Amino acid sequence: MSAFSDLINSPTPVLVVFVAEWGKYCDTVTDTLKHFKSTQGDQVKMIRIDMDKNAEVASKFDVVGVPTTLLFKEGSIKWRHSGNLTEELLSVQFKKLV
Repeated sequence: MSAFSDLINSPTPVLVVFVAEWGKYCDTVTDTLKHFKSTQGDQVKMIRIDMDKNAEVASKFDVVGVPTTLLFKEGSIKWRHSGNLTEELLSVQFKKLV
């Protein structure tokens, strides 16, 4: 948990996506986030967390469904989205942050 805390406290925005093997849209959202990350380069970091294997982290951020995407900056959640996600929506939210 401390390594996770160190990462989200970064001044660089961090996308965290909570997924599970049984999640209907988890692979789709992960692909969307990976593509977004590839277009943004070092302007954003990305973490994929299996909520079944990391229940403590999921619980800390009240994640009950997957996929759930959180956008952190300097340790604070700046945006939260549950369910399927488009790159356009993500871009709009990211631009508000940077």
